[in-house]
Amino acid sequence: MNTYITQTIRAGIVLGIALFAFAGEVFAAPTLAPVQANQITTTSATLVGYVENSYKTSTVWFEWGESSSLSTLSTVGLTRVYHGGFFRAYLSGLKPDTTYYYRAVAMEDGVTAVTSPISSFRTAGAVEATVVTVATTPLAATYGASAISQNSADLNGYIVPND
Repeated sequence: MNTYITQTIRAGIVLGIALFAFAGEVFAAPTLAPVQANQITTTSATLVGYVENSYKTSTVWFEWGESSSLSTLSTVGLTRVYHGGFFRAYLSGLKPDTTYYYRAVAMEDGVTAVTSPISSFRTAGAVEATVVTVATTPLAATYGASAISQNSADLNGYIVPND
């Protein structure tokens, strides 16, 4: 009788652990890595985010605006990412010398929404741009040959010309 009870308890524990692991995987929400703004000019910026959602598809986008509360916001960059990856959005028509706030949002199956912390960036001031041309020498590099046979070979290299 004690053996039967012990085996029943063991089976219950194993089943409980298996169900917990399965439920944790099935109901796991997407995870957003910190987002960033780059390529910031006087009137544009690029937002970059990263989403992780094990073997599932996430719908992702950015919300942005001029208020830190994002009470009046716009959305941009709606896309879908399977399993995990980077996503980007390009903002244009921004005001010079202005602070903008943004966050990334990820949703799985139209149900589980996750947001990143709100971040900010400031566009460059409206200063007249001066174009400066700097003469540079060409850059060249060679790499090892490939596809070598008795009668031919591919020679590999890289060049950055000066105009």
